[in-house]
Amino acid sequence: MPLISDRLLKRQDIAQLAALLLVCAVLLLLPAGLKQGAGDGVVRVFFAPLELPLYQFRSLLDSWRQNADLRQRLADAQLESIRLRRAQAENHQLRSLLGLRGQQAWTLSTAQITGREPALLTPDLIIDKGAAAGLARGMVAVVPQGLVGKITEVNESSSTVQTVFDPQSRVSAIDTRSRLLGVFRTSKGTQCILDRVPIRTDIKPGDTIVTSGYGQLFPYGLLLGVVDRVETNARSLIYQIAVRPALDVNALDYVAVVTGGAMPALPSLQPPALPDSSGGSRRRAARRAPSLKLMLPQIRIELPDTVQLKQERPQ
Repeated sequence: MPLISDRLLKRQDIAQLAALLLVCAVLLLLPAGLKQGAGDGVVRVFFAPLELPLYQFRSLLDSWRQNADLRQRLADAQLESIRLRRAQAENHQLRSLLGLRGQQAWTLSTAQITGREPALLTPDLIIDKGAAAGLARGMVAVVPQGLVGKITEVNESSSTVQTVFDPQSRVSAIDTRSRLLGVFRTSKGTQCILDRVPIRTDIKPGDTIVTSGYGQLFPYGLLLGVVDRVETNARSLIYQIAVRPALDVNALDYVAVVTGGAMPALPSLQPPALPDSSGGSRRRAARRAPSLKLMLPQIRIELPDTVQLKQERPQ
C-alpha cells in the first residue's frame, strides 16, 4: 500500500512539472504585449492584496521615525530657547548691577544666587561668595529694584542673605511724599506691611516707601514698595498699611553686596514744600506790606483867664 501512494505522488509531481513546463513554453511563445498583460493580471490578483498592507506598514513606520526625529528636534530647540532666554535675563541683571555700581558711590561685589527656600516671599538666599571675597556679616545686598536684605552667615566660599521678607526682619522705612517714618516687615509670611504709623497721619495708597537710613543698617533711599491700601482699626491707635513689594526675589539670579563706600545722607523728616502756582506779580504783591494811615482828631484846649504864665527871666 505505501508503494502505491509513493507512485501516485511521483506521478502527480511529474504531472505538475509537465504543466509548468507547458505554461512556460506557452508564455515564451506569446507576444510581448500579452506577456505584459498576463504579468500585470497575475500581480493584481495574487500580489496586490499583500502589497497594500506592506506599503501601509512601511509608511506608518517611516512616519513614526520622522515624528520621533521631529520631537527630538523640537525638544532641542525648546531647550536652546530656554537657555537663550536665561542668558538674556542674566545679561540684563548683570547690566543693571553695573548701572547700579555707576549710580551709587558704593563698592559692590556681584554674587550669584545658588540656593533659595521655595516660598512666596523667600526669607533666605544662598550666594556663591563668602569670606574669601571680602564679605562679612551685616553687609547689605541690593539690586536695581531695591533692597534685598543683609548677610547673616558667612562661610569661606558662600554666604546666607536674610531678605526683607524674613518674618524676623525689620526695616526702618519712610514715605517719600509725607516723610512719615514706619517699620517695614512681613505679616504671617504672606503680606508686607508698614507698621507703627499712627492714625490721622498723612499717608495714602500709591505712596512710595523706601529705606529711611535711621536704623543705622540699611542706607537711605533703597526702594521697598508702594502703599497698596490703608485700613483703620477702632481698637488700635495705628494704621494697618498693606505694601505691595517692589522686589520679586524668586526672579533674581544675582545680587550686589555693598562692601564699602560713602553712604547717602539721612533724609529730612519735613515734607517738601508745595510749589506756588500763583504768578510773579501776585507773589511780589504778597511780599509788600500794605501801608496804614491813621488820622488823629485835633483837640483844642482853652485855658481860663485867671491862669497867668510866668516867664523866667535870664540871670
